[in-house]
Amino acid sequence: MHCSVHQEIEAVGLCCYCAKGVCRACAHDLGCGLACSDSCATEVRISKEAGRRAHRIYGLRGKTLPAVMLTNIAMGLVFVTWGAAERDSRLGVFLVLMGLVLLSAAAISRINRKQTGI
Repeated sequence: MHCSVHQEIEAVGLCCYCAKGVCRACAHDLGCGLACSDSCATEVRISKEAGRRAHRIYGLRGKTLPAVMLTNIAMGLVFVTWGAAERDSRLGVFLVLMGLVLLSAAAISRINRKQTGI
């Protein structure tokens, strides 16, 4: 890939905003990526700041996963219990399997949470 401005020069990266190739002469280093122009650099900074503000205001990252995980555990236990008590064997097996799927989803999200540190 070549620089979008200097076609004869090999690009060192892509603009974070418009995905055009940029050479060393054109690149604006933003610390979190490259920009090809001042206007793209401004747009990337605005976007990053909006993301930081949303995270600070809503703070969803650390709170939603435990809620989903706990919901999966609760619903999994409900389905397993309901399936075990069901007289119709096909419906009972289906409900137990659904409960096991939900409990597995909770276990997987717990493992992923531990590995990623979220």
